[in-house]
Amino acid sequence: KSLLTRGTFWPFHFSSSSIAVSHKRMDLCERVVVSQSAQKSVDAYVEYRAIVGDDDGGNLFSPEEYEAYKKRVAPMRINNRLYVSWGPETENMDCKLVGPETPCFCGHRYRQHRTDHAHVPSGASVAVACRQVGCRCAQYTYVPKFSGPEAPRCTCKHAARDHSELAPNVCRSCACEGYRSGFRCSCGRAAHEHCTRVETRDEREARGQPVARMPSLFQAMGGLTNFLSNVDAVTRQSVAGVAAADDPNDYVLPASGPASRAGVGGALARPVQARMTEEDEMAFYEKRYQQRLKEERDQKAASRRIAPAAAPARAPARAIAAPARPSLHSTTAPAPAPA
Repeated sequence: KSLLTRGTFWPFHFSSSSIAVSHKRMDLCERVVVSQSAQKSVDAYVEYRAIVGDDDGGNLFSPEEYEAYKKRVAPMRINNRLYVSWGPETENMDCKLVGPETPCFCGHRYRQHRTDHAHVPSGASVAVACRQVGCRCAQYTYVPKFSGPEAPRCTCKHAARDHSELAPNVCRSCACEGYRSGFRCSCGRAAHEHCTRVETRDEREARGQPVARMPSLFQAMGGLTNFLSNVDAVTRQSVAGVAAADDPNDYVLPASGPASRAGVGGALARPVQARMTEEDEMAFYEKRYQQRLKEERDQKAASRRIAPAAAPARAPARAIAAPARPSLHSTTAPAPAPA
């Protein structure tokens, strides 16, 4: 545990017999290799933390408590999942999709808010209040950031943490009427022209936005539906509708996932689609690459078939006769030039 918590570690490298964990911090670079049995334990712990989060209070559940916990939260997370996004108020676009680790204006992450609901009222806003002791946040509100852990300062020159976590987030250090930064989203609009949306599955489908195709027991998934959900709307390839079935980047739960092992179902329960193998995925991208090359060749051939416009005909040049030269054997003198 001490090795995994030192600095920022890079993704896991899986193999058939071992798992290699490499992380890099400044000039520190280490590599830890564990056995196959330990690899299964690491996988089980990562899955446990993604499902339970901080609900165990820092003490790991026993196997019986863990199974009872999954049975209790499964109906809420499958049938009453909340989709949280951040986008312009006047347009049907999601500039940011909120996930478990996305921070709120109060400083706590989305998974630290109340995301599991036994009953979700239709047609009414759902309260996603913060569960941390001493925090007065009554509704999750996404705040954009330039870079780093700190949110941009307000136009009153004070930091976001100097403002109240309750809307309209008035400043505690001055007479500022509410937090308003100079951040401008990649969509071209200012941050104060956006809003945080908390929607049910039916509400999100009514807007034509993607929803999860497979059930998931992971905590506080929010608006994440596939791997492309981690980028903003401008660079996201699919911004509306459910992702195509032949897209290898589409998020699909494996047949041995936690939802399958828990034996839960519901309105979202569907046959599990097997994930593409590495060879099939390479073939998929190679096919797309060859199609793009063919389209480029067709466009070039079509441009060559178009005959260029005929140039306007020029008037023929007028011939100018050269003056006759006198012959060396001629006895006639040339005519004098006119004065």
